[in-house]
Amino acid sequence: MTIHPSCLLPWTLTATMVCHGCAAGNRHAYHETVAVLQASGSKTIAVATHDEREYVRSGHKRPNFVGLQRGGYGNPFNVTTASTHPLAQDMTDAITASLRARGFQAIPVAVTHEDDAAVVRQRILGARADRAVLLVLNEWKADSMQNTALIYAVTLEVLDGDGGVLAEKNLIGKDNLGGSFWNPPAHAKRVVPDAFKAKLEMLLNSPEVVAALNDGGH
Repeated sequence: MTIHPSCLLPWTLTATMVCHGCAAGNRHAYHETVAVLQASGSKTIAVATHDEREYVRSGHKRPNFVGLQRGGYGNPFNVTTASTHPLAQDMTDAITASLRARGFQAIPVAVTHEDDAAVVRQRILGARADRAVLLVLNEWKADSMQNTALIYAVTLEVLDGDGGVLAEKNLIGKDNLGGSFWNPPAHAKRVVPDAFKAKLEMLLNSPEVVAALNDGGH
């Protein structure tokens, strides 16, 4: 049986409208993430995340921006944090919870995207902790239509009490997180937090970072 193209038009339009409608108002949960870490100890550790994403610093995107969900025509809608807090705050909370789960006395330090690097270091060292963990976001966003991509460029540093860099780990890339034909936003909502957890574990479980955090580290 041959189906005339005109018969497919209503279904195509309906599917496009559904995808278009579900693309707006999506949120991804970062604040509930607890990474599985190799390091353990009882040190005090100050934790901060500095959002240096250009589009956030310029005011083009809000600090709680985490990516884009595209509708049926590829038109982009902003995705924000489920907590409504800035992404940097959610990431700081996730790192803090992960460290506390391993016995560390983790102290979250509030910084904003408007702070320059010198101010951020001053604030995190002002906590007077044994160590400081500073995560810098140069890029972090998901971009989803049918498939989801995660684009990232981040640096994690471990500092001693005087501000000396004990360890540094960089991650840069664009990952294909798979997709869903029927419900792309639900797929993205599931895989992006999982990918964030995996990236945290890659950063915090790198050998140099583990050595700097462990109680045996100097």
